Amino acid sequence: MAATGRLSFIGLGGMGAPMVRRLLEAHYEVTVADLNPQVVEAAVAHGATAAAGARAAADASEIVMVCLPTPEIVQAVATDAEGVAGSSAKIFVDLSTSGPTVTRRISATLAECGIAYVDAPVSGGISGAIEGSLAVMCSGDPAAIEAVEPMLKVIGSRIFNLGCEPGLGQVAKLANNLLGATFLIATMEALAFGVRAGVDPNQLINIINCSTGRSFVSEVVIPGAVLTESFDIGTPTEMLHKDVKLCLAEAEAVDAPMWMGSATGQFYNFAMSQGYARADVTSLAKIFGEWANIRYRLD
Repeated sequence: MAATGRLSFIGLGGMGAPMVRRLLEAHYEVTVADLNPQVVEAAVAHGATAAAGARAAADASEIVMVCLPTPEIVQAVATDAEGVAGSSAKIFVDLSTSGPTVTRRISATLAECGIAYVDAPVSGGISGAIEGSLAVMCSGDPAAIEAVEPMLKVIGSRIFNLGCEPGLGQVAKLANNLLGATFLIATMEALAFGVRAGVDPNQLINIINCSTGRSFVSEVVIPGAVLTESFDIGTPTEMLHKDVKLCLAEAEAVDAPMWMGSATGQFYNFAMSQGYARADVTSLAKIFGEWANIRYRLD
């Protein structure tokens, strides 16, 4: 399979839109589709071509990339009557977090239609999508991966090929996101404890960041969105909640123990029940702040 300078991209949310922009800047011809006409118009303003829907997008290019919010939506776009299956597409690249079970189901359906599947979830957040520094975890058809690798290198700085079994990229992504979700609330909890006990929050984060407790959360997320109380990293709580639920379900399916993961899942279930679904995930710090009766920002 040979890569071409043309592709279609379905899903122009917080991650998809900047990835499309980078592909356009790299001189790829990109046909786009999304249910939100405003994000489609924005992509067209940067040089993309609009398609009327998923089938029209898939008929416009041999390579179709999708970045969609839930496994159910990915499956619908891939396999429904007006979706990618049955189109003239040859390669389907899933950049979403769909989970290995759905990925393998979609891969089998598309294979019957002569469409190769590339499982390629990404990690690095919106900033990584804008900068082209995402980590991309690939598995699936080897020839298809080779064909789309130049495109993946436009949106990501690290491309990991995990083999020909569809779903392995999803396993890696879920493991990473479980850690990220756990680091987030564990760091918030530790920070609230320290501030409640009298330590300056900025000093505490500086100490953590030159000690064994440091992580991406402590180095980037907490200083940028919690200590400023801007709570604006750009990821809604419901998205991380979905990833944790997927990870726990897949772990149960393969009989992998999840002691800490289960506790993380319980907290995100609680946050969802308290109305945080659409709130930025960094706003979960407010829960710990209220419990400890502290502020993170020092005016």
